[in-house]
Amino acid sequence: MEGRIALFALMLLLQACPKPVGPVRVVLDDVGCPQPPPDVFSQIGVDATFAQSTYGKVIVGTIDIKTQPQVVALLSQAVSDTRMRDYLRCQAIRRQRFTPEQAAYLEQLNSFVGTKPTAEQFIEWQRQNPFPRTSPSSTDEQTLRIVRQLREEFKRVLDTHQFPFAANDFRRVDELLIVIRQLDQDNGHLHYYTGEIKRKLGRKIDSHRDFFRYLEVEQTLTQSEREGTLDAEVCYQRAKGYCRQRTAWICHLLANDFFDAGKRTDNLELKRRYLKDALSYANCVFKKYPSGFSDPSQLIPTSVLQKELNKMLVDCSGRRNRQEKKE
Repeated sequence: MEGRIALFALMLLLQACPKPVGPVRVVLDDVGCPQPPPDVFSQIGVDATFAQSTYGKVIVGTIDIKTQPQVVALLSQAVSDTRMRDYLRCQAIRRQRFTPEQAAYLEQLNSFVGTKPTAEQFIEWQRQNPFPRTSPSSTDEQTLRIVRQLREEFKRVLDTHQFPFAANDFRRVDELLIVIRQLDQDNGHLHYYTGEIKRKLGRKIDSHRDFFRYLEVEQTLTQSEREGTLDAEVCYQRAKGYCRQRTAWICHLLANDFFDAGKRTDNLELKRRYLKDALSYANCVFKKYPSGFSDPSQLIPTSVLQKELNKMLVDCSGRRNRQEKKE
C-alpha cells in the first residue's frame, strides 16, 4: 500500500514539473529575414502580404491613406510587437534595397507610427517628412551615417548580452552591414564587423576570411586612405573604414590565433608554418601601432607574443636540425 502511495506521489510530482523547452527554430523567408511565429501574425491581424508589400508601399508613400485609412491602425498595431517590427524592417531593407538614408527614414516612421496616430495625422507627418527617393548626400556621407548606427548597435549588443552570443543578437547589426555591402563590397567597416561578429559567435576560424580580405584591400589603398594618426576614431571618420589602429588590431587577433594553432599541433612543419605566420602578424601590429596591445583582456600582449614566438621558432629549428641528422 505504501509503495502505491509513493508511486502515485511521484507521478504527481513529475506532472507538475515543466517540460523541457527545445531550441526555438528560426524560419527565414525568401529574402533571408527571420519570420515571427505564425501566432504573432494572427494576434496582430496581418499576413505575409502586408509584410512583403503593403508595408513597403506605405513607407514610400504609394498607398492612398485617404481611401485606405485602416492601414495606419494596422501599421501601428504591427510595430507595437518587437518581433513583427524587426521583421518588417528587415523586409523593407532587403526587398527594396534601401539606402542608409532611407533605412534611417524607416526608423523615424516606425517611431511615429508607434504613437498610434490617426490617418489624418499620419498623412500630415508624411507630408512634412517625405520619403527620400533620391538622396542629396554623397555615398560617403550615407556610409558614415549608417556606420555610426552600426557602431552604436554593436556596442549595445555587447553591453546588453553575455557570452555565448546568439546569431539573433546581431540581427540589427547584420541589416546595417547589408546596406553597407550594397554601397561598397570591400568596405573596411563591413569586413571588420563581419569578422568580429563571427568571433563573438564562437566562429574564430571563419572570421579569418573577413580579416584576410580586409588586409588585402588595405594594401591597395592610398596612404591617405589607410595611414594617419593612431586614434581609432580615424576609422569612423573614413567612409572606406581603414585605419592604422584597426589594421593593427586585426593583425593582433590573427597573431594570437596562429600562435594557438602552432601550440596545438604536434606536426613540426605545420607548427613552424603557423608560428611564422603568427610572428608575421605580430610584426604587422608594431608596424602599424608601435606600442602594440598590452591589455591582458585583449588576448596575449603583442610584445609578449612576439618574444615567445621567436623562442618557439628557434626551438623548432633546433628540433628540425636534430631530426635531419638522425635521418
